[in-house]
Amino acid sequence: MAVTSNYRLPDDRLDNDRAALVAIRDLEDYRALNPQQSVESLVALERAHRESKEAVQRGETQLAAQRNAEIEAGWAFHNAIMGAKANIAAQYGDDAQVIESIGLTRRSKRKRPVRTARRPKE
Repeated sequence: MAVTSNYRLPDDRLDNDRAALVAIRDLEDYRALNPQQSVESLVALERAHRESKEAVQRGETQLAAQRNAEIEAGWAFHNAIMGAKANIAAQYGDDAQVIESIGLTRRSKRKRPVRTARRPKE
């Protein structure tokens, strides 16, 4: 008797179980001592597993579609914000105080490049 676990059974093991179910259904004189192991119960459990697996597959498909929609919406939002920042810089100038309020650096606050002295040739 197997112990109930929280991990998914490998597909090959479940395929073997389905093959055993087919063989058990072919037995005409099989009578289970435990009602949970009757042919009708086994068929119902296999059907429940198959329906559950199909539901998981549908859920994964829906999750992937929702994830793609979220990614597209995120990029659309980001691109719109970048356009708005460029529009604000064009409207107010790149040294206005509002530039800092939207997360950009004012032109006057940028670090100016420093020249390095050339070394004399030896």
